[in-house]
Amino acid sequence: MSTYAKSLTTFCQTALLAIEHWNPSLSRPFKNSAFSTLTFNFGPNVCTVPHKDFKNLGWGWCAVTSLGSYDHTTGGHLVLSGVTTDCCVLTTALAAVDAGVYVQVVEDACAGADAESHQKALDLMRLYSPMLEVVTLDELRDLIRAGGQ
Repeated sequence: MSTYAKSLTTFCQTALLAIEHWNPSLSRPFKNSAFSTLTFNFGPNVCTVPHKDFKNLGWGWCAVTSLGSYDHTTGGHLVLSGVTTDCCVLTTALAAVDAGVYVQVVEDACAGADAESHQKALDLMRLYSPMLEVVTLDELRDLIRAGGQ
């Protein structure tokens, strides 16, 4: 990130240092990382604790990294949530579907620029069924508990 976005890296590093100073028990996954969190997806059944991110940095980057070769024909699929539904979530979902990946977008774990934009993006994604499914968090939990997609 520091190679392509020096100002953003400096901003993130400064913010993380201030947070670490405020609460010394907090630490980064990698000391030189500009990101405060890190997630790896190592299998077909990966989930996260439901949460909301407040005061996201609108001009920041969303870091999504796939480790290793991913072959959707051998299992697994992509579950998306995030901000903003009408930008990052929509473009990620459509690119994945275009690549042949089955996608579920968790509508109540996403937010748009406004309520109308959020709804329009969800309605657009519903047109890509059955490769793209818009689900609620409760529906996703039920599917995970049942052991299905």
